[in-house]
Amino acid sequence: MKKKTKVVYKEDNGETIYSMSALYGRTPEEQEEYDFKLGSCIFMDKEYDAARTHLGRITDGEYLPHADYVWGYMAYDEGDMATAEERFLRLTEHPNYSAIVPIYLLYIEYSKGNYHYVSENVDRLLTEVSGNRRAEMVRMAAEARFRVGEWITTSRYMTEYESSGGEMGREELYLRGFSEYMLAEYELAERYLSRVCGPDDRLTQNASYHLGDCYLRAGDKTKAMQSFAMAAASNFDEKITEDALFNYGKLQFELGGGYFNEAVNVLTRYIEQYPSSERVAEVEEYLVTFDESDYDQAQAEGFINIWGMPTVVQALREKGVPVISEMEFACRYMGSAKTICITGSNGKTTTTSVIAEMLKEQGYTVHIGGNIGKPFTLYTFGVIENFCPSNRARNAT
Repeated sequence: MKKKTKVVYKEDNGETIYSMSALYGRTPEEQEEYDFKLGSCIFMDKEYDAARTHLGRITDGEYLPHADYVWGYMAYDEGDMATAEERFLRLTEHPNYSAIVPIYLLYIEYSKGNYHYVSENVDRLLTEVSGNRRAEMVRMAAEARFRVGEWITTSRYMTEYESSGGEMGREELYLRGFSEYMLAEYELAERYLSRVCGPDDRLTQNASYHLGDCYLRAGDKTKAMQSFAMAAASNFDEKITEDALFNYGKLQFELGGGYFNEAVNVLTRYIEQYPSSERVAEVEEYLVTFDESDYDQAQAEGFINIWGMPTVVQALREKGVPVISEMEFACRYMGSAKTICITGSNGKTTTTSVIAEMLKEQGYTVHIGGNIGKPFTLYTFGVIENFCPSNRARNAT
C-alpha cells in the first residue's frame, strides 16, 4: 500500500516540528517529492545545512529546478555568489523563475564589480520591479553608471533614488555630487559634496578636492583654500594630495599669506615633499615675490629659512629681506622662560635627553624641542599645551 507524501511544518512553543506520513514502497519520484518538501520546510527555518541534506538527494525530475532555486537562494543569502550563480543560471529559461533569476544574477554581477554588465541589463529589469526593490536597484544602477563614467545617467538615477526617499548617506551624496561636478553643474555639486566631507578617509579627500574647485569657479577663494587644505591633509590619493597642496599654498599666497607665514610654510612644504615636480620653479617664484610687508609684523621680521632652499634664500637676500633661522625666530618670543641650548658636532641628542631627565628628577617641568621632539616655534606660540613663560626650565637642541 502506498501513501502520498505529506510534510507538516508548524511551530509549537517556539520549537519547529517536522512530521511526515509513513511511506511504503516509495518510488523515486515520491522520494524526490518527500526530500524537496521536507528540505523546503527546513529551509524556511533557515537551517540551511540540514535543508541541503534533503535537497542534495534530488538529481532529476520535476523537483530539480525548484531544488536548484532554493539551493541558489541559500548560497546567495550566505554570500557564496559562485554557487548561487551556478544554480541560478540553470533556471534562466524556466517559466517559474525566468523573471526573478535575472535580478539575482544582476546583484551577483554587481557584487563582482562587473559594472558594464549591470549597466547593460538594469534598465530592462527595472520595469519588472517596484517599491523598495526598485529603489535598491536604482541605487545599484547609479553606481554602475558612475563606475563606467556615464555621468548623465548617474545623475538621473540618483535624482530618482533621492526623490523616492532613498537614504542619502555619504556615498550616495558623493555619487550625486561628483556626477554633477563632471556635468559642470558646480553649484549643485557643491551642495552635495559639502555634505560628504568629515572623517579622514578617501571619500572626504576626493569630495573636498573637487569641492575646492567648485568654490574656485564660484570666485570664493577662501572656501576653496580651506577645501584644498583638507584634501592636502590626507594621502589616500597621492595625485590629489600634491595638487591640493599646491592650490592650498597658491591661494593662501593670493589671499595675503596668512598668519605666521602660512603661505610660505605651505609652499615650502610643497617643495620638500615634491622636489621633482615641474611646479617647483613656479612655487619658488611665489616665495621670492613675498615682500617683508606681507608678513604679520607682530610675529615676524623676515623670512624664516628652511634647509634646502638656497635659491629662495639668495633671491630674498638680494631683495633686502632679512633671513633668519627658525631657532632665532622662536627665541624672540620666549618671554621669561628659561632655556638650555645645546650645540656641537656629536652627542647633542644624547646630552639633551640626559639633561632633560635630570631636571625632571628635580621636579622641573621639561619640554624638549628643536632637532629632537617638536619644532621650537610650536612651544613659543602655544601650539604645544602646558608651555608658558612661568615654567622653571626649558630644553632645546
